Amino acid sequence: DRVRNDYMICGDKNKRVIFWQIDEYLRLRTGKIMAYDPITGKRLKEDNLKIKNYNLKIQPLTWVHSELKKAEILEKDWQLTQCLFGLHLIRKYPEKPVFVVESEKTAVIMSILKPKYLWLATGGLSLLSWEKIWAIRDRQIRLFPDLGCFEKWKSKAEEIEQKIGVKMIVDDFVERYQHHYNLKQGDDLADIFKF
Repeated sequence: DRVRNDYMICGDKNKRVIFWQIDEYLRLRTGKIMAYDPITGKRLKEDNLKIKNYNLKIQPLTWVHSELKKAEILEKDWQLTQCLFGLHLIRKYPEKPVFVVESEKTAVIMSILKPKYLWLATGGLSLLSWEKIWAIRDRQIRLFPDLGCFEKWKSKAEEIEQKIGVKMIVDDFVERYQHHYNLKQGDDLADIFKF
């Protein structure tokens, strides 16, 4: 309940999860709407829907702002500016070290398992940017890239440090323990705990 309330997680009528992007000023940016396999907890993709014979007539991944544009509730020329998932929690937890992962689901799971840290997510491998880090630049930041992505995030962290002067630790925990936990390319911290 704590985590659901903190991250304001909810679902839609098609049983997809909505991960809200709310910034440090509590402004709602958008929501990422994602479908998950109820048995494995893995994200459903178009390919999964065909392979597993799901009879869903929904997109497994879409955005609240896209749906609002389709419904003509939001103007067609409205532009999205993303922020880190969970960013609104920096004011609620000002003393917690900030740990950043790629996946929103992983941030949620890790916040249950390791609640002494504030878990945020970029929302995708290539979405780590100085614009997203700017709001947490004065915090202690540790990045946990997915397996196989360490070098990419390390390089990006160095670029961000040069651009805005923030020092981040890029943790290679997933890389170091990949064989111990039998991880495969793209797995992350949540996969270590078998979620």
